[in-house]
Amino acid sequence: MVQTGFAVSNLNAALRFLEGTLGLGVTGRHEGESDYAQGPGNLRDAILRAAWLAIPNTDYLMELWEFRNPKGPPADTACNNSGSGHFCFMVKDMLAAYRILVDQGVQFVGRPTQVTAGVNKGGYATYFLGPDNIRFELFQGRPTQVA
Repeated sequence: MVQTGFAVSNLNAALRFLEGTLGLGVTGRHEGESDYAQGPGNLRDAILRAAWLAIPNTDYLMELWEFRNPKGPPADTACNNSGSGHFCFMVKDMLAAYRILVDQGVQFVGRPTQVTAGVNKGGYATYFLGPDNIRFELFQGRPTQVA
């Protein structure tokens, strides 16, 4: 199993987006003190609300933490900031996935664009914003070469 974690300011709002809009399913929840955040995370007196969501058709989980104590400032998630990242969803039909999300009011950073260089040349990609401006990517792989 692999997981990616995000700190969010409002767990309920994040779950509405990730469950309702993107179709991820909650697999577990926790609320209260966190030995994990206090120990390995080195956050004394950590109290949080957490949820784990399954990514469909994978063994991958997304973990969300809403810190009740200590609260941290919002991150500047602009893609050119060191340390910022994104979570990518592979899709078979970029334009169909894009249209569905636009119709649901998702805020896109740009339009679907063909990749013109590198290992993904020929594929299509676009980015959209989720809770707390967490960046997500839709990616349609490059066409298979026919010999």
